[in-house]
Amino acid sequence: MSNADTCLDVLFDRLMLTDVRQLICRFDVTDFADLAGFKFTQPPVMRVLKAVALLVKPELSAGSQQLSEWSQCLMVCWLSHC
Repeated sequence: MSNADTCLDVLFDRLMLTDVRQLICRFDVTDFADLAGFKFTQPPVMRVLKAVALLVKPELSAGSQQLSEWSQCLMVCWLSHC
């Protein structure tokens, strides 16, 4: 992989992270309340929420206890909310 490819990859990742953070900032209390109302989540939805939590809170690891359950993962996203 060339330096140009690496730079493009990093730039793309940075832009995507910026977009995700901006979208999370648009969430309000009712949006999080709607998400919190789900008692049962499908595995793909949980994986997406974990990925978002890891993007906004990079010091966590994928196996972190804070990301093991829906409500905890949602709380990480809420506390990282703008």
